[in-house]
Parts: sequence; structure tokens; C-alpha cells
Amino acid sequence: MKFPNFFWVIIFTNISLFSMNNFNVEGRIVDSKTKEGIENVNVFVEDLGVGTASSLDGYFNIKIDSFTSQVTLFINHIGFKPKKIIVSNINKELLIELDESFFEMDELVITGTKTSKIRENVPISTQIITNQEILNSGESNIAELLSSFSGVNLQTSVDGGSILNIMGMDSRYILILLDGQPITGKFNNRVSLDQISTKLIDKIEISKGPSSSLYGTEAMSGVINIISNKNLNEDLISASVRFSDSEKNLNFSDLVKGSFFRNFVLKKNTSKLSSSINLNSDKIETDKTIQQIDADNILKNSGLFKLDYRFNNKHSISFSSNIFHQTENGESSLMNTKTNIFRNLFNLKHNFYTKNNWSIDQIIQKQSYERNYMQNRPWGDQVKNDLTSEENLEYEIKFTKKSKLNIINFGLESSKSIYQSDRVQNDIQSVLNNSFFSQYEYHYENGLSVIYGARIDFFSEYQEVFSPRIGILYSIKSNWKIRTSWGRGFRSPSFMERFIDWDHIQFGYKVLGNPNLKPESSIGYSFEIENYKLSKYQTTIRLYHTGFDNLIEDYAISPGILSYRNVVNATYSGIEINGKWNTYKSLLFFWGLNFVNNRDEEKKIIPNTQPVSGNLGIVFNYKKNSLRLNLKWVGKYYPQDYDPLVGIYIKSKNSLPNQYLININQNFLLFNNIKLILGIKNSLNYTNRRYGPFVGRVFFAEISNNF
Repeated sequence: MKFPNFFWVIIFTNISLFSMNNFNVEGRIVDSKTKEGIENVNVFVEDLGVGTASSLDGYFNIKIDSFTSQVTLFINHIGFKPKKIIVSNINKELLIELDESFFEMDELVITGTKTSKIRENVPISTQIITNQEILNSGESNIAELLSSFSGVNLQTSVDGGSILNIMGMDSRYILILLDGQPITGKFNNRVSLDQISTKLIDKIEISKGPSSSLYGTEAMSGVINIISNKNLNEDLISASVRFSDSEKNLNFSDLVKGSFFRNFVLKKNTSKLSSSINLNSDKIETDKTIQQIDADNILKNSGLFKLDYRFNNKHSISFSSNIFHQTENGESSLMNTKTNIFRNLFNLKHNFYTKNNWSIDQIIQKQSYERNYMQNRPWGDQVKNDLTSEENLEYEIKFTKKSKLNIINFGLESSKSIYQSDRVQNDIQSVLNNSFFSQYEYHYENGLSVIYGARIDFFSEYQEVFSPRIGILYSIKSNWKIRTSWGRGFRSPSFMERFIDWDHIQFGYKVLGNPNLKPESSIGYSFEIENYKLSKYQTTIRLYHTGFDNLIEDYAISPGILSYRNVVNATYSGIEINGKWNTYKSLLFFWGLNFVNNRDEEKKIIPNTQPVSGNLGIVFNYKKNSLRLNLKWVGKYYPQDYDPLVGIYIKSKNSLPNQYLININQNFLLFNNIKLILGIKNSLNYTNRRYGPFVGRVFFAEISNNF
């Protein structure tokens, strides 16, 4: 794909270095109550893109290159209320006091608006899974992490991989981002979230409601933005190992023979250059996580590499590379299988600030995905050896300007996707997509904020799609927030849905694509009310309704031959209730309750909708240790099995009983830098061999050391 020459001019010829004033900003950060220093506080100069982390006693020092002697510091640390201060006296050592806070109201978020904002000021409903919550969860990948919350369930398909349902909606209707960019390479039209390790992640932002006005295809009912570790401003070497085993009784020898996970992190920071390496390896041998397809040996290796260079306060460039490789072997009496998966993501970003307060962000991203699947009979005959590959090249430029509290941004995106597979007609297919998006956020004096946005997408294969959105935030006093939004979303038919030509020999059916499919569309609206008091409590109640048109479903052309078609409509409605309550300094409760009512055009329940679910969690902190307990409950419902021979779901005559899943883990600080985590997942050992969960009680132990 060719980009216009002006892009290269902007990147390589507009970068100029200016003479700067060099000085240091230094000081100490302490707890406002105890007056003790706080370790690993992020101290960041927003306008310059430089920062550091505080030492063991809370001290910090930042070297500044700037035109002026006045800078704005943003100070942020888990468990404390963020603070923004203006520093003008550079010769004075600072003493900064932080107030304790257990909630994310003042957390910076970007997903809902594509601009960095404090969460409490965002008109779009946004949920944050913080770094501390990720660490406390004890989960090893994103799929397991999300499924521990109410309203989210994880199923393992007979085709392999995981199917994540959120609020009863299939994850293919929710756009999955990694650092703000879509992930290329989907199995069964879904991103395999079990391939993303939590060790790579800083936090997760979930923007709720149709968001195609900013992100385009797939954002029909929301966006999940998985944000990798951003803190490059500290020098760090860290290593950890984790053992886990799905046995009913704890036995150390069995634990060592089970899953084995390793992680290594290296970070190095200078005044202009920051770099990091994050390596992970997860080996699964004996616990048969995917029992339905006889996956006996699974090895997942991943690496995240980042490099940030700051020329001055006007220019910065960052490069990142995310590499993933998975091998999977399975054996049975009739068939042996082997799967190799490769995913590479390369990202180059340039940020430029103009003199009239415009910010210009440019991103070039190249992604590649490859999946090789082989089937062989135990006696040596080869049955299948098919290769699927996908490449995506994308360029995005975004212009942003802030005027007091008002923000305008607009931009262009251009991408080309190439799909090649032994499973599709003509082996190779491609699609071009060009789009324009714009958004304006205006703050009124009476506590009212309104955000207007729209996007138009042009495709080479079908007609353009227009996606508008409006969001409203009304603040009542200092601790009440009311949010409401309306928007349109869409999802383009996937390459597989349009062009697949595949014979599932082992399951006895064939699938043919439909090149005449239209994009799916949605119209959604929501109402949310939130009440909170920092360091004490937070409660959110959200009502939502999303209507879908032209939904793509699979159906039987004839017995044993399936294809895809657009159907008329379906509706997804529900109520979410979430809360947190900090009773004492060391004790935190959190809970969630979800009621879901999803109906097709005949007013029948959408297959495998879980009408009600909830979770209750307790975190007890003592000194530098913590104990976490999380209970997830799923109410009774009637599951449905898909029959590929006739292309319909068949409802079970018996309902599944109430499900109770309890996870417990204990974090110990053994020495200054050595941590130990012991945990039990699914401690009640609840399993269902037909509908899941397939894996019962799992013990795990993890030890880490920061050098």
C-alpha cells in the first residue's frame, strides 16, 4: 500500500531540534497521613513526554529540556489520588503529599474519546481494570481475567480457542484493541484473548456502547482496549516463574509437572531514550485446558519490545513490536493434530506539538498473522495441512486541540488487509478501507458536557458506512454523575464469512461463504448514574439497549452444508450494577450484578444467554501482603447446542444449575523485592464436561523478584 508523499515529509523533514533550557525537577513524594515516602510513584511531564518513578524512599529527579522554566507534573500511583501541579521554582526541592484512594475515578483514560482524560470527566461509560486489580486477580491471560467478572463468560469451542461473551453478546461484536490499535488475526472471527498474557498489561479500559464513530468496524456494542505496560521511566530488571496444576489435591510434584510460566522484564531509561523488553513463555502439558479437542501439549511464547525517543518538547517517536508464537499438539485414537500460530505487530508512532497548541499524532502499523493446522492419522496418513495468513498495513493521522476544557479532534485512517487461506475461495482476498472521523467535546458552565462524533468508512468491496454518536455527562455537586449516550455501530463481514470453502471431515459437515453479505449494524443507547466518594465508596447503575440489523448467522443450505446470511434484527438489553466499598484502610469490597435480556427477531432468547450473574470480591491488605477472594455466580439457564448438520441451535431439556466459582489467592512480600503468590482457582471444583467450565480446581504458585 502506498502512502502520500506528504506523510513522509511530515515524519522526516519536519523534525527539527531547538536550543533548550536544561534543568532538573526533584523532590520527594510522601503519604499525606503517615508522611512516609512512597515507592514507584509515576512522575510525568505531560507536555514533554518525560518522566520517572520515585525511589524506595519516595525521591525523584527528572531532567527537563524545555523552552520555559515552568512545567506541569502529573503524579500517579495505585491506591492514591493522582495530582497535577505546576512547577515554576526549579531551584527548590519539592515535597508532594498524596491522599489515599482505592478507586479509579481520577484514572486517566483514552479509549472512550481517543483523548487523554480523567475518567470522572468522560461522557462515555468507561470501566477500568487497574494494574493492581490485574496483579491481585492471579489470572495469567486476558480471557481468564475478564471471565472472572459478572456478565462475562468464557466457553471453549469444539473448533478450538475461546469464545468470550460479554453481557450476552459475542465478543466479535466488541472491538478488541491493543494499545489503541485493532488486533489482526482472528480464529473463528474472534480475537483469542487467551494468547495475551497479563504480564504484558498495565490496565484494561472498557468503553461501553456502539463506538464505530471513532473506531469503525466491530465496535458494535463496545471497545476493550488492552493497554500494555506504559511506565518506561524506571530502570528495572524483573523475573518471575509460575507453576499451576489442575488436580483435586495439592501435590508439589504434580504442581511442577503441570503448567509452567516464565516472565522476564528489562527497562532502561535515560533523559531522552526509554526502552523495555518483556518476555513470556507458558508451557501447558498435563492439565488439558482444551479437553474437547484433545490438546495435550501447548507452548505459548510472546515478547513485547518498546523504544521511546524524545527529541525535545515538540517531537517524540516511539516504536513497539509484539511477537507471539504458539504450538499445540493433540493426540487421540483416530486423529493427531498440530497447530502453529504466529502473530507479529510492528508500530511506529510520531507525536508533534505545534506552537498554537495542536497535537498531531501519526501511526504506521503493520500486522501479520499465520496459522498452520495439520491433521494426521496415528498410522501416518495426512488428512489436512492448511495454512491461513493475514496481513494488515494501516496509517492513521489524528489532529487534537484543547481549548480550556473543550476538545476537538479529527483524523484519517487508511488500511489494506490481505487474507490468504487454503480454506477460502481463490486462496487470496483483499480489502481497502479509507475513513474520516471527527469529534468535538464541549463543556457548559452548569456541569453539563456533551460530546459529538461521527465517522464515515469507505470500503473497496461494499458501500460506505456512516456512524454518528452523541454522549452527555451531567455532574451534580461533586459526587454524582449522570451519563447517557446514543450511537451507531457496524461490523464488516469477515473474509471467512464471505469466502470460506472448507470441509470439516472429522465433524461431518462443510462450510461455504457468502460473498454478498452486508455489514451488520447496530443502534444503541444507555443511561448511567454514578455516586462515589473517593477513598470510601463507588456505585454505578447502567441501563442499556442495543438493536442489531442485518446480523450474520450461519444456516444449513442442505443437511451437512452450512453458509452465512443476513437476518433481520435482534435486541440486547440489560442492567449492570457495580460497586466498591472501602470499609477500613485495609479492607475493600467490590461487587457486580448483571441482568440480561437478549432476544432474536422472534422474541426468543438468544442461544446461551446467561440471564443473571454476579460477583463479590474481598481484598484484605495487611502491611505489604494481601489476600483476595472472588466469588462469581451464574444463575440457572437453559443451554443450547449447535447442530452443524441442520444449522440450528437445539435447546436442552434441563437447565444448568446455579454455578459458583471461587478464586482465592494470597500475595506475600518475602523480602524487599521478592514476592510470592499462592492461589486456588475454581476452589469448589465445579465442572461441566459439556458446557464448561471444563477445568476444575487449579492450584498455582508464583514467585517474582525485582532487581
